[in-house]
Amino acid sequence: MSDQAIAPHEPVLTPFVQLYMAGPPRGKPTPRSTWNQAQHFKDQRSPGAVFEKQLRYAAQQAMNGRAPTDRPVVIDVIADFEVPKSSFDAWEQDAAIAGHFFVSKKPDYDNLLKQLDALTGVVWDDDKRVVEARVRKRWGAHPSMTIEVFIVEPSTLQKPVKSRKRQTEAAADLFPADA
Repeated sequence: MSDQAIAPHEPVLTPFVQLYMAGPPRGKPTPRSTWNQAQHFKDQRSPGAVFEKQLRYAAQQAMNGRAPTDRPVVIDVIADFEVPKSSFDAWEQDAAIAGHFFVSKKPDYDNLLKQLDALTGVVWDDDKRVVEARVRKRWGAHPSMTIEVFIVEPSTLQKPVKSRKRQTEAAADLFPADA
């Protein structure tokens, strides 16, 4: 085996689908337990559960009948939160929208990411297909959530040659004898 390390490279990403959800971003609701029964239940009327259903519907509309992908995907999530007018002066609101202040309020970034379970079976066949995800929370003029899904293209790197015979054939291809 060679002592040379393979240089890391950025994967080639192809846009697959983009979703836009107007309204305040919601995190995935936490399952609740009842005291008299050892059962978990989801409140289907909670804002998070309603948001998850709307997200699934928006994904179905954006896919427009296409089959879910079975290839690796990268996800970029942008959650825009409305600037609170009561706690920000006018100049602070403008600065927040310009990106000078960070959002440090609920929902947590991981709960925003968990909402994407609604896309399983619609955009990708299994959530194991997600190889990288980025979540950005920022202030915006209008609350919304944008989700971009990219297909990771196959690597252009060649597999290492293992056998001596194949190494000789590979070297012969690189350095022809008639040259």
